[in-house]
Amino acid sequence: MNLDPNELSKWNCILEPKTNGINTYSGLYIGDIDCAKDQYLLSKLQIRAVLSVIDFPEINLPESYIHSKISIPDSEDQSLLDHFPLCFNFIDENRKHTNVMVHCYAGISRSATVVLGYLMQHFEWSFDRAYQILWCLRKQILPNEGFIKQLRVYEQILKKEDEIGKPDYKMEISNSSQVTRQNQFLKQIEQEIEERQRNLEKLKQKYKQIQNTKLISQQSKTIL
Repeated sequence: MNLDPNELSKWNCILEPKTNGINTYSGLYIGDIDCAKDQYLLSKLQIRAVLSVIDFPEINLPESYIHSKISIPDSEDQSLLDHFPLCFNFIDENRKHTNVMVHCYAGISRSATVVLGYLMQHFEWSFDRAYQILWCLRKQILPNEGFIKQLRVYEQILKKEDEIGKPDYKMEISNSSQVTRQNQFLKQIEQEIEERQRNLEKLKQKYKQIQNTKLISQQSKTIL
């Protein structure tokens, strides 16, 4: 591909197109705002889907492109984690038929955070592993501290999801549910026993009253 070498630092191919059995997955690229606006570059890279993770300036592409926007500033107090499901779904769905580019203003923090999260989710990598791989491909990545903390949190979320998906965990859940149902049944039986005991006590009291009434009646007859 005949591209200006000066453009190589502005964009990088993170995942090459590949075929996995009968499924074909297109490539994933990361870049800056200039790359996202360069239709010649996008055409050369065969990119028809662009994910813009940027609040300013406004990015508009022709209708021939599939374009999704996440308006968020590069600030430590902003949550990119909340947008991960939408971002990853956009990448996955569009990699089925075209190369995808994720960009922010400089291709350093916001877009890097999204791509890191995607690599962690897609390959079940730890944060450190994903960061190492992405840094080797694009050495200028530098997510802000807030985004790094969110990626650490996301790492724990993925670990928990993995544990939930394991048979042992599912068996534990199943056993726990079974014990809960058994406890509920036992409690119901205990309540029924208590109710019967109360009814039995009432019957005893009633029987005593009847016996006392009979005794009084007999005594009255004897006196008469």
